[in-house]
Amino acid sequence: MPSTRVFAISVAVTMAVLSVAVFDSQAVAAPGPPSFGRAITVASSGVPELSAPPAAAVDASGSSVVAWNTVRGIVARRVSATGRLGAVQHLGPGSGPAVSIAPNGTAAVIWEWMPSGGHGRRLVLAAIAPPGRPFGAPQRLVLVQANVPDWSVVATDGGVVAVWGEDVGSEPATDSEIRYAIAGGTGRFGSPRTLALAYYANLGGVAADAAGDVAVSYQTPLVLGPNPANAQVAAAVLPAGAQTFDAPQVLSAGTEQSIPSSEGSGDSVFAGPGGVAVGYGVGGTLPWLLQVARLGTGLSFAAPQTAAEVPNPPPSIDSYSGPVVALPADGGPVAAWTVGRDASAQAESPVTGSLEVAGEQANGSFSAPEKLSPPSTVSQYPVAAATTDSAIVAWGEGRFDRERLVYSVRSAGASFSPPRTLGTGVLRNAALAGAGTHAVIAWIAGRRLLVAELTG
Repeated sequence: MPSTRVFAISVAVTMAVLSVAVFDSQAVAAPGPPSFGRAITVASSGVPELSAPPAAAVDASGSSVVAWNTVRGIVARRVSATGRLGAVQHLGPGSGPAVSIAPNGTAAVIWEWMPSGGHGRRLVLAAIAPPGRPFGAPQRLVLVQANVPDWSVVATDGGVVAVWGEDVGSEPATDSEIRYAIAGGTGRFGSPRTLALAYYANLGGVAADAAGDVAVSYQTPLVLGPNPANAQVAAAVLPAGAQTFDAPQVLSAGTEQSIPSSEGSGDSVFAGPGGVAVGYGVGGTLPWLLQVARLGTGLSFAAPQTAAEVPNPPPSIDSYSGPVVALPADGGPVAAWTVGRDASAQAESPVTGSLEVAGEQANGSFSAPEKLSPPSTVSQYPVAAATTDSAIVAWGEGRFDRERLVYSVRSAGASFSPPRTLGTGVLRNAALAGAGTHAVIAWIAGRRLLVAELTG
């Protein structure tokens, strides 16, 4: 009997230790990184061949809106946080939509239309949807017989800001403007205003921070005369509730002064739970520089940081796209870009390339670049977005219009996940957006439009 009792006690102690060990193991096991769920077909047909990229936006509740081109014009559709599709709404003729959602659920779409037989006239149109309601009738922002190469829109709780580039003179390198219009509580856009002169009307984009401050980036015009200078990257901020932008700030001024004949270009403005930043490249240098400037306190941009250097040694000239920037609230900003490598300077497209990333460190500088894509592929069309605690990067792998859509996620305190494939036969750029703990991605495959939502 005593030996039996000792055995029973021994078994009980062993089981208790094992239970604690199992509990301990489960308690410390780190969850895997978030991933995109199954693809949802938003449109099963009707996307034109070689269509412009789709547009997508999401709010912190997980509600999203997608806009895209069809053979009949611009179409928009809401997607709930649970993946339920709303009604398809035809907004009007045109192409190239951009879309935005405010924290309160107000949505806006902007696009361009060139009427057939309109003798070269261009219209920029926008439509606004109040929270939970359909889009209203399109509003005409501009009607000109001139080049309007870029347009963008951002919705905030205080209103909607539409921005576009427009040629206004005979020399677009010096006679182009960045213009904007604001729609307040009435949902009607006011008269257009001029923000600044621009180089060939090149607008980088528009985005807003959580407080509703709106930032725009663009290229400055050429400087002619005895002290000429190439175009540079500039940005301006419209404080929340204001009707006019603050004075623009030239972000690439440092390289303009220190590297004669350099040029800032390829700029885009990005927003996320972690704030606002502008990413751009500096050319006319050996090597090229990829830089990121963050919007800081006092609504002023901090000195730009170089995220990477791209070699461009002759006779084989590399190419690059980006940087794109993800701004999570936790974990710090991430810059991503693609580098294409040609077999010769005469090659029509990159033979191989890579998707590379770098994260901002505690001192504000960026870490050494990390390649996420295999070295033998062609990586193109990078996009980036963020949730509260994750940075997301997506890109295309392979030849034009036969690409795989690939993505990688970095959770706060972790490394980037191995790249995962979302779709095949993808056409060019995907649309990626994040807010709060939610993110969505939209892409074109053949004549279809698909969307996936981040889970986990």
